Amino acid sequence: MKQSGKNIRTDIILMAIMALISLTSLLDIKQGDLSIAGISTIFGAVLFFILIKRNKQQGNPIGLSRKHLLNDIKISWLFIIMPSIINVICIVISRLLLPDYIDHVVGRTDSLISFQILILMVIQFIIFAFLEEISWRGFLQKQLSLYTNPAVSIIITSVFFSIGHATKGDPVIVAYDVFFVFLNSIFYGIVYHKTKNVLASTLSHFIANFSGALILLWFL
Repeated sequence: MKQSGKNIRTDIILMAIMALISLTSLLDIKQGDLSIAGISTIFGAVLFFILIKRNKQQGNPIGLSRKHLLNDIKISWLFIIMPSIINVICIVISRLLLPDYIDHVVGRTDSLISFQILILMVIQFIIFAFLEEISWRGFLQKQLSLYTNPAVSIIITSVFFSIGHATKGDPVIVAYDVFFVFLNSIFYGIVYHKTKNVLASTLSHFIANFSGALILLWFL
């Protein structure tokens, strides 16, 4: 459905704000253990639910389809598991060339994830994967796709998503970390583009994070 001029201006402003907040990670701006860049995910998640009302009014799907999830998995299973494969490659390479990478990743997540308690870790990974997907894919990528082609919307979303994960550390290790987050985000974006279902990209995101965490803990 064609966007009104008011909606276009509002979308552009909101997307720009979200992107700018994610860029604060480059300045290592923090309030206690909370990265200011992380607020971009909360911001996008709130906007996603606000857009649900607009989309319902316009007769558009809201992007949360449990009914079609199994079919969505069937049509995009390879893209769903690719981030997990990428994580294995990332960790294997880091063991050979950047052994401090593992400590870096654990360090940027241990204030949010309870690695010592398995069931709590699973719940946390599900929550964070869902929040990031409704924010970055359900809001930002979806809205960008209204104004540009799918490939560009996936790439732009992935750039800001990955930069938002940057934390203080060795520049080489940080760049390595951000690069692989970017690759994973590309596949989350492809899953969302193919299925239009945030639950499908959330599944991919959760599997990648959880399996990656298990491998990281194995090497600690």
